[in-house]
Amino acid sequence: MGNYYVPQRRNTPPCFPTPEIFGRWREMARSCNAGIDRDGYCADCTPQYRDRMVARNRCSYPMTLFEVDQDGMVKGRRRIPVFPSTPSARVTIPETECAA
Repeated sequence: MGNYYVPQRRNTPPCFPTPEIFGRWREMARSCNAGIDRDGYCADCTPQYRDRMVARNRCSYPMTLFEVDQDGMVKGRRRIPVFPSTPSARVTIPETECAA
């Protein structure tokens, strides 16, 4: 199959190769008591995998940032754009942050 994207069932993130693998990830996340916080599956991603999925147009959260905790573990943190309904409530993001 190579690098070709195969449409998947609804509710399976496009970065997972199959719905079954996503199901296994969910089971492991629950069994580890990791919980599924706002970062969801992106918490277990890596910068390299995110970049590959972005290049293949299979990343739902391309602005995900990564941080290293005190134990040396990498955790992805989703950057979800907020679009306020009123123009006066909108925030301007400095150019330096856009490159991150």
